[in-house]
Amino acid sequence: MSGSVKRMVQRWRMLPRDIFAAFNELRRSGEAQHESTLTAIQAAQEGILDDVHAALEQHRQATLDALREQTESLPDLLDGLLQHLVALRARPMQAAPASNGAPLEALIERHQAALSARLDELLRLQRETHWLLPSHLWTPETGEQVRRVLSLLHPFRLANATKIRVGRPNDGGYVMVDDFAGIRTALSLGINDDVSWDLGMATRQIRVRQFDHTVDGPPEPHPAFEFHKRRITPTDDGNGVSIATLLRQCRSEGDQAILKIDIEGDEWPCLAALDPTLLDVCPQVLCEFHNLHRLAEPAFAETAARVFRAFGERFFVCHVHANNCGDVYNIGNVPVPDTLEITFANRSRYQPLDVMEVFPTPLDMPNQRGRADIFLGAFRFGP
Repeated sequence: MSGSVKRMVQRWRMLPRDIFAAFNELRRSGEAQHESTLTAIQAAQEGILDDVHAALEQHRQATLDALREQTESLPDLLDGLLQHLVALRARPMQAAPASNGAPLEALIERHQAALSARLDELLRLQRETHWLLPSHLWTPETGEQVRRVLSLLHPFRLANATKIRVGRPNDGGYVMVDDFAGIRTALSLGINDDVSWDLGMATRQIRVRQFDHTVDGPPEPHPAFEFHKRRITPTDDGNGVSIATLLRQCRSEGDQAILKIDIEGDEWPCLAALDPTLLDVCPQVLCEFHNLHRLAEPAFAETAARVFRAFGERFFVCHVHANNCGDVYNIGNVPVPDTLEITFANRSRYQPLDVMEVFPTPLDMPNQRGRADIFLGAFRFGP
């Protein structure tokens, strides 16, 4: 037998052993890969639990810090984390194929149950943080400061008029004095995407002068609308116009005007700069006051008091409503809505009756549909 034939025969004899060795190597590789996969799954699940535990501890500390500093009750990052974890719990993980009888499905289910329990605890802490109004943070001086400012908004009933709601349901509607005799102009300062109140004025044959620098025009046209893409500012400038200028124009034209203000916080500097005698042309003023959580700040409280006193010289509050799009804050152990809608009635035209009224009234509606309206009671903070 030639040498080449012998070598061929020898290779054929060794072939089963080589195949067997190759299959053994493939099996060992598969087992190693399986062990690696199982280890990775366990590490990932444990990592998730560790991350949730760390987030829980971080949330506890952040909550305490936030309460001490009177910042927002929960950081936006935590809300995003909760939404992500809730979505994760709603989509169960797919188990990897098990081999050698390894109970991977049971392992994953146990870790998911642990993760779900931690998530429930995190959500519970979030709810409790929203409900909590800590009382130990405030001095008597702060409480007195807040009550002194809010006492300037003492509500009265109308002795010689009634009230009506004008505008759409929920946000955009206002409770006001049901008296439009002799009114030729309405100043609508801030319209955004809703002109339902403006339409209510227009249907009463009242010209509506609209001012809003954030939109290009009213979402719905009307022949009575006169839109100006200008910001309301304390003094006139290239981009803005002051309330004083608008009221002087009404006075020069011999108009009586209803003034509606919703300018997202700009009301404070604009009203603080206003000569209150110019408001004599307004039988009633509707104003939404923002950022009342700042009443703990002495400078802000002084500005608010100055604005409210100026109104009190010529007007009295005939209606108050809290905008539930904002939160309620504990300021000096006084629950304070962040945003208030106030209706002022001119004393030269209407008579106040010091009879208690409970707010919200049947005319009111929550600004944010689906949320409870904010209960204000009699809204009296002084004699």
